[in-house]
Amino acid sequence: DAVTTATATEAPSDIASVGTAFVVNAYSSVDWTIAYSISRDTGYPVFAIDHNYISEDFLETLNTGAFQHVGELILVGGEAVISPEVENALEDFGDSAGYDTTRIWGPTGTGTALETIEYVYGPEMVDEVTLVSYEGDLSPNQEEYNEILILAAETGSPIIPISEDVSGLPADVTATLNELGVDSVDVVGSFATEEVKEDLAEIDVSITQ
Repeated sequence: DAVTTATATEAPSDIASVGTAFVVNAYSSVDWTIAYSISRDTGYPVFAIDHNYISEDFLETLNTGAFQHVGELILVGGEAVISPEVENALEDFGDSAGYDTTRIWGPTGTGTALETIEYVYGPEMVDEVTLVSYEGDLSPNQEEYNEILILAAETGSPIIPISEDVSGLPADVTATLNELGVDSVDVVGSFATEEVKEDLAEIDVSITQ
């Protein structure tokens, strides 16, 4: 089956109270770990699907049983990872199943993470995030980066993947850290350069030791 319906975290005892679920491409490690890291904090289920296919079993899952009270599906990633056809099918099914569909994406893994975190949490609602080195889903070193991403997602705070070829802390990351009210960051991978440390110090964000 092209769809995995297991939650990314252990389901809460009263899963009917969960009003939101993530949908990600099963083969996009960065989008999956962005959703997974937030799931560990919020308890939102994560569904992994194929780029261009929705099974009847998956739709049935959204309409019955433990997940029938989910009121919003958040699609994490652009049309390159979740096709417009899949989005339209989920929207059409949502009309009868009673949920809304929202797509959140950015031009890079960093942008997608920032947009998703801002959407889920809102201003002044996040104390800590994890910054993680990232090279892209098509990297020749993908297996190594998958391990790094998953390790970062296990920290229990939202992750922000940042490409290794970026110097310092990107301006959009700086702006989002300020907006969210972040006090400290975890750093996973080779991202904690002196320049990054200086950029974080300028906005009074500490690095967790």
